[in-house]
Amino acid sequence: MCNIKVILVQRREVCREGVALLLESNPEINLVARCSSGFECIDKACDLKPNVIIMDTEIPEDECIKSIRTIHGVLPESHV
Repeated sequence: MCNIKVILVQRREVCREGVALLLESNPEINLVARCSSGFECIDKACDLKPNVIIMDTEIPEDECIKSIRTIHGVLPESHV
């Protein structure tokens, strides 16, 4: 069985919890963190080294771009 480490980034808590429930229902997915901002995700990604980061499309563009660039610079093997 594959164990895909995932970080979920979603600004709105109700959406974050709903998506988290869907992800956690899949036995191949290990939801290692839930974040409310791209900047919070950077710290967690450096510590947890996820395979995948699912990022909210409603995060402000400059925050989203800076976060993705930083994450790819440190963890080029992670997919955002």
